[in-house]
Amino acid sequence: MNIIAMRAAFVDELSKASRKLRTLFDARVRTHGLTLSRARLLMHLVKADGATQAELADALEVEQPSLVGLVDALEKMGHIERRAIDGDRRPGPSF
Repeated sequence: MNIIAMRAAFVDELSKASRKLRTLFDARVRTHGLTLSRARLLMHLVKADGATQAELADALEVEQPSLVGLVDALEKMGHIERRAIDGDRRPGPSF
């Protein structure tokens, strides 16, 4: 097998493993009433409590309007709360 074929096979197997991990993770968080996106946001907030919505959208590589929906859903579920940031009238999410 030549190097190009080996690389292609490796990328294919890596892709399969990634999909399997995502499927398993998604199944696990669903048992807690979460989606993959909501769980990712919660995990990021554990590391960066008090981050602004702009910072979170950037870190999660989503558009801000999409992030607002995730924050709204998690707040409604009681998992997070929005807190005011000094110097900014708009509240940001906190874990």
